[in-house]
Amino acid sequence: MLMGRSSQTPPDVLDIFESLSSEVVWLHLRWILYCQLYCTNPERIELLNNTAALFFQQLQQVLFQDLVLGLCRLTDPLKSVDKDNLVLQQLCQRLDESRYPTLSANLNQCLNRIKDKCAAFRKHRHRRIAHLDLGAKLNPTKNPLPTISKEMVENALKEIRDFMNEFEVSFKERTTVYEHFIATTDGEALMYALKRAFEYRSLVREGKIPRDHLRKSKYWSA
Repeated sequence: MLMGRSSQTPPDVLDIFESLSSEVVWLHLRWILYCQLYCTNPERIELLNNTAALFFQQLQQVLFQDLVLGLCRLTDPLKSVDKDNLVLQQLCQRLDESRYPTLSANLNQCLNRIKDKCAAFRKHRHRRIAHLDLGAKLNPTKNPLPTISKEMVENALKEIRDFMNEFEVSFKERTTVYEHFIATTDGEALMYALKRAFEYRSLVREGKIPRDHLRKSKYWSA
């Protein structure tokens, strides 16, 4: 839940925090969806491959690339082509350091850790996603990109949560649990539907359900 306005919070910084908080919420949701589909167990991957292998392979790439872009956007410079960016550094830049010296120091330390954790993602964005590095494409052995692991993503997200909550707890005495996004129509709902579809297909093969039974569905023409 996003924090509301408060007289204790610098008004010029609050809007930036709220917008950043929204970005961090949705970034975590996309990571949760990715993990629900691709980081649970081998049986789940097998079910995805047996259902629509090409689609889910492409979806995996799209979700992961979007995650990389999201992490890099939050850690971009303050400006791009003379336009201000909505980035974590804006909170550090706009917070009155003389009025909030401890918070400013803590935020800057957190930001440095975040940038360190996101260094590998930035290389992927620059050389593989936003641009196609010729050397990396034609000769990946001589021009390797850093390996990205699940642990690296989770470490980066944790540092971002710490940064956001460092700010929020200072003004609201509460934190946001970004990593626990609750939804009833997430990846688990999709997997349950795929399991049901797999069993339906098995029953059709066994002759327990007529092969043309699906034609009676209201969604047959969908």
